[in-house]
Amino acid sequence: MFAITPVRNLPVVYLLLMMGLGMTVSAVDNHPPIVTNVVARQIGQQVEIVYDLEDADADLMTVSLQVSSDGGSNFDIEARTLAGDVGERIAGGKSKKIAWQEALDIPELYGTNFVFEVIADDNVGPVEGFVSPTDGAKMVLIPDGSFEMGDHLDEGSPREQPVHIVELDAFYMDVNEVTVGQL
Repeated sequence: MFAITPVRNLPVVYLLLMMGLGMTVSAVDNHPPIVTNVVARQIGQQVEIVYDLEDADADLMTVSLQVSSDGGSNFDIEARTLAGDVGERIAGGKSKKIAWQEALDIPELYGTNFVFEVIADDNVGPVEGFVSPTDGAKMVLIPDGSFEMGDHLDEGSPREQPVHIVELDAFYMDVNEVTVGQL
């Protein structure tokens, strides 16, 4: 049995590292999809995830599911046996459903700290900048790239070693700081 904690109701741009660098003319005016009202519940040996999906441009989307067994710190469970409103060419709408046969994918794993994340991508490409339809915040595209993480001067704690390269996909970030009142 699972105790299920749905992921927060945040727009996909906060949850999804946007993929793809191919910018087309239509991508400039594109609005990213938004996933809200994610609710998951255990039904026998199956988990049902219900969510709402919006795309102001009415694009068909690719929807995927990520599963965490540690409260959302790592999405470490591969959900392979999925059915319903998941995969390619998913239209927006309310009460979309994903059924996951968790007993087939992880038959011996039990826990109480599972988190599910529904991710939608309209496959148009990243937008250079836009205003979030959720809170009106201006956001900008941070391009993909890499950086060295760690202590180059050997002055920090042992957990800052070794220095290593971290690769990041492109993602969106608010232009201004987010206050507690905005959350």
